[in-house]
Amino acid sequence: MGARKSISIKELATLAGVSVGTVDRVIHQRGRVSDETRDKVQKLVLETGYQPKKSKVRPLRIGVLLPVPSSNPYWELPLEGVRERAKFLENDGVSLTEFLYDYHSEEDFTSKGEAMLNSAVDGLIIHPIFRQATYQLVRNVKANNLPFVFLDVNLPELEPMYFVGQDAKSCGGLAGRLLSLGLGEEDRVWVINFSSASANSTSFLREIGAVDTLRENQLKNEQIRMLDFKRGTDEQKLQAQIKAEIEANGAPSRVYVTNSRVKRIFDGLRACGQTQKILIIGHDPLPENIKLLQDGDIDFLIAQDSKRQGALALEGLHIHLTDRVLFEKESHICSMVYSKENINSIRYFH
Repeated sequence: MGARKSISIKELATLAGVSVGTVDRVIHQRGRVSDETRDKVQKLVLETGYQPKKSKVRPLRIGVLLPVPSSNPYWELPLEGVRERAKFLENDGVSLTEFLYDYHSEEDFTSKGEAMLNSAVDGLIIHPIFRQATYQLVRNVKANNLPFVFLDVNLPELEPMYFVGQDAKSCGGLAGRLLSLGLGEEDRVWVINFSSASANSTSFLREIGAVDTLRENQLKNEQIRMLDFKRGTDEQKLQAQIKAEIEANGAPSRVYVTNSRVKRIFDGLRACGQTQKILIIGHDPLPENIKLLQDGDIDFLIAQDSKRQGALALEGLHIHLTDRVLFEKESHICSMVYSKENINSIRYFH
């Protein structure tokens, strides 16, 4: 592999089956290139060790304020996407300084955010899970005139220079469409949020999208139950709340969990004696969720290419920092639906 480091841009273009100009646009992020071509060229750059001709570039230090994956496994892939894109941009002077916080701790988010602002960074990538703490953080970010990108959750009123994530309401609408197929007058639908002090807008926008779609399909209000459970609730208390809901309003025939915690709801329903088939939809291909899908215990997982999401966040910030123009202020990652029949084909999770 070391002998390939002298490869020329023309040889790289031949390997990729594209023009030299296309390779140059990918490497320097100029102009429009299809996602397929960009991914192919970037992969070959890493595999061949291609080094573009060096010119004087100013260092660009990027602060990364994201959840540590040990506190929420979902964040393994976005973080991997950021790191891989940073490696690709090393010759453009890009380096990362990571400030990874506990997903469940607003105090840790605030502490890591302060540490980031006290370091020498030129731009920021932030997952703004804690709304009020993010407001305070962004106040200080703007006072320091630092550009920032929001990843996965958007707070548009804070005017990030770029946002990468799902269109959460449309994503919920997709879940609502799946829930509405073949619905009858006797069906009962639960739409479940695991709320927390973060007031995470993504889950609530998904709920709105799902419920709006169900109502468009003539589902009556009394057939829809919107339930909130606190994220830190222990299993015994969660089961008691599920049992109380069933006793008061009947068991569900369909369930949509607006985040990745679908296993907690499945386990809670089973513990409450609900062994009949319930159509269940959740989010994110975490190992425990994939197993539920493979075993036929749940029916659908909705996901997005979260690794690419991380890569695009850094790419957008780099474009801004190098005085180029972003084509858009937001980049919405397409939602994908996985079932038992196609979950084994998933590529980006591994």
